Amino acid sequence: MLTGLDHRGSDGRHDVASRRLPDPVGIAYRTHSRSGLTISVIDGEVAEDDFRELARRQGEDAEWHASTCSLTDARTALTPSVDPESLGVFAAQYAQMRATDRPWRAAIVTGHDSQLAARYSELRTDEQTRTIVFDDLTGACMWLDVDLEAVRRTITALREELLARSG
Repeated sequence: MLTGLDHRGSDGRHDVASRRLPDPVGIAYRTHSRSGLTISVIDGEVAEDDFRELARRQGEDAEWHASTCSLTDARTALTPSVDPESLGVFAAQYAQMRATDRPWRAAIVTGHDSQLAARYSELRTDEQTRTIVFDDLTGACMWLDVDLEAVRRTITALREELLARSG
């Protein structure tokens, strides 16, 4: 089980950056309709097809459209196959998907792919959406004004779901 991913390891560095994780690969998300928060986990090496499938699922999800904020845990994500042009396409797709939804705040917590996340943040910040990249889960939760422990529990459950899927 993967827990406490934003806690400091015995060497003082963040656990995610300093240890080998199991090999689950994929993206999982859950929307908490009461709080209006969608939490996503992107883990391992994911490709453009994974992001397209996520967009398809979210586009069909009424609870996702009703949410007003999101937190994406991408601390263990590797996205070498996602190029800048594809990133622009994804950003435009999400802008169109949320065009008639309520205003949206998105926090992305990064690890390896912080430059890609920063570029996506620039592309997905407009009059309707504000996207900010964080290097820690605590700061992201504070900005979104959501309960850190509840977010940690959901992230753990989503990581367990990805582990179960990967065998």
